[in-house]
Amino acid sequence: MLLARRIVVWILIFLFWGFLATPVMAEKVDGSSSEVQSQPKYVKHIFLFLVPGLTDEVLGNHYLPNIKGLKGEGVTAQGVIKGYPSNRKIELSSILLGNAREDYNQAESAKTLAKLMGKRINDAFILDGQKETRRWGFNSVFDNFKENKPYVNVIIFPESQNGQKSYQEIDRQIGKGVIALREEGLLDYTMIVIAGLSKEIYDKKSPPAELMGLVMRGPNIKVGQKIPVIQQTDIMPTILYASQFKQMPKTDGNVIWNALKVESIPRENNLLYKRIEDLSSIQYRQYKDITSLIMERESYRHEKAEYNRDKEKIQKINEQKDKHIKQQQVRLQLYEWGFMVFFLLVVIGYIAEYFYLRKRFLMF
Repeated sequence: MLLARRIVVWILIFLFWGFLATPVMAEKVDGSSSEVQSQPKYVKHIFLFLVPGLTDEVLGNHYLPNIKGLKGEGVTAQGVIKGYPSNRKIELSSILLGNAREDYNQAESAKTLAKLMGKRINDAFILDGQKETRRWGFNSVFDNFKENKPYVNVIIFPESQNGQKSYQEIDRQIGKGVIALREEGLLDYTMIVIAGLSKEIYDKKSPPAELMGLVMRGPNIKVGQKIPVIQQTDIMPTILYASQFKQMPKTDGNVIWNALKVESIPRENNLLYKRIEDLSSIQYRQYKDITSLIMERESYRHEKAEYNRDKEKIQKINEQKDKHIKQQQVRLQLYEWGFMVFFLLVVIGYIAEYFYLRKRFLMF
């Protein structure tokens, strides 16, 4: 009887708990969820436009609708740190090869760039508008592209002192290039990078710490983002990584992870975004400190060199004066000896004349 009563009580407890419990159903996993990463896009071509004098300030203050359109569809940097010492060879080597090399050979640059990307020599086209004035012409760039379809195309715009007009002309030509790529159906598969270079002809006193501008637009690049300050040597590693190169060459720079879309980055690196951004800011502050120290050291070297030059000049002047004084002392001694010899000869002459006249006229 007691056992039966206990069984009834347990049955009632289970029934009461069943009424109170809320059923939980497993959610169906949707393959289109944001948690599932899509595949990175394939890059078919790369266009790298290098513009002398282009800074983030120029991008903000000038009317450049085409470049700003690309800026809105891609990423821009707060600034790009130039290689040191700042000169055209160092900057071109930093941007095109990812290594700051003073022995950069522009004549072999296309071959070197093709080798860096694992391509044939015909897959790299470089046109320097400053040096190749006869070949210069933006139409010739895209005529060559339509005919040969090189994988990487580098256009170095010639330097100009026209200011806003020159930037607007460059913007117009880049806009023509974007239209041509769209007509060819290649715009969505083309990496477009616009980077600034230092001015050499019309702005020789440009400070080494001046930050240049950067705009990147293309497959696997974020949209409408502004990233912290980077270095020129970071541009090529980022282009190669975004272009899905399996074997990354050894460079001085690093991949700009916070410029890439999530699907193009290994999942384990996603949590590093904030840390990378902080490190970029810290690196920039350190670079500013290092640059100021380097400039102070160079200034000290220049002052020391000028001091040594002045010291050598003063020493030479003193030596010349000492030599002149010695010559004057020798000349003065010669005059003194000459006067003494002359006086002695006069005395001897007077004495000889005295004895001669005495003997002749006085007879004793």
